[in-house]
Amino acid sequence: MQKKNVFLLFLFLIFKISFSQDTIEFINGNVILTKITAIDNENVYTENYEQKNVYEKKIIFSIKSINKDYYTTNYNKITLNNGSVYYSDTIDIRVVNDIIIIKFQELNKDKNRIIKKDKIFSLITKDGDEQIIYQQDTLFNNDYFSAEEMRRAILGKKYAKETFKCNFVGLGGLTSGLAGGYFGFGGLLVPALYTTIIGVKDAKIKEPKENTNYLYNKYYFDDSFRSGYQIVANNKRFKRAIVGGVIGFAISVTIFSLTYQK
Repeated sequence: MQKKNVFLLFLFLIFKISFSQDTIEFINGNVILTKITAIDNENVYTENYEQKNVYEKKIIFSIKSINKDYYTTNYNKITLNNGSVYYSDTIDIRVVNDIIIIKFQELNKDKNRIIKKDKIFSLITKDGDEQIIYQQDTLFNNDYFSAEEMRRAILGKKYAKETFKCNFVGLGGLTSGLAGGYFGFGGLLVPALYTTIIGVKDAKIKEPKENTNYLYNKYYFDDSFRSGYQIVANNKRFKRAIVGGVIGFAISVTIFSLTYQK
C-alpha cells in the first residue's frame, strides 16, 4: 500500500511539473520548459530548480506562459511565402501551436491577423536581423525550394504581382462564355475548354525595365525566380479565364432566355 502511495505521489509530481511550467521557443528551434519570473524590454528572466537564467528577447521566437500569453515585440516586417509582406513600426507576435497571431498598425489603425506558421518565410527584427521560419519540405524528394531558392521565388511572385497583366485572357474568357451560352447549359464546355488551354501554357515573363527593383534584373534568368513568377501569373490567368467565362456565359444565357420569352 505504501509503495502504491509513493508511486501515485510520483505521478502527481510529474503531472504538476509538466503542466505548471512555461515554454520558451528560440529562433533556432530549441524549446525549454521553465518558470518565467520576470520580463522587461530586453530580457526574459527564468528560474528552474533554483537555477536562475536570463535570455535576451532577440533570440526568442515565442513565449507561452501558464499565467499569460505573451506577445514578443521585436519585429517590423513579416514576409509570407506567397510574396505578401506586412510592414509596421512594431509588429507583436504570439504563437499558439502552429498558428501565429500578429498585431500591427496600418494607416494608424490596429490590425490583427492569424497566419499559419508554415505560411511565413521570415521575420525581420527592428535591428534588421532576419529570422527564417520557412523549412524545406523533404517529404517530396527535395522537390520543394530550399530557403534561398524560396527567397528568390518570393521575389518572382512579387514581380508578377506588380507587373503581370492578363486583360486579354479575361476578355477571351468573356467571349468564350458568350459563345457557349448559345448552346444552353451544355455550352459550359466552351469556356471550360478555353480555361484548360490557358492553364496548360505557362505565362511569359516580361523583362524588367531599368527603373524597377534591381533584384528583378539580377535574378531574371534564375529558375527559382521564374518559378515564383509563373505560380502567381498562371494563377491570375486561370482565375481571369474562369471569371470571364462565367460572366460571359451568364450574360449569354440571360439574353437568349429573354429573347425566346418574347
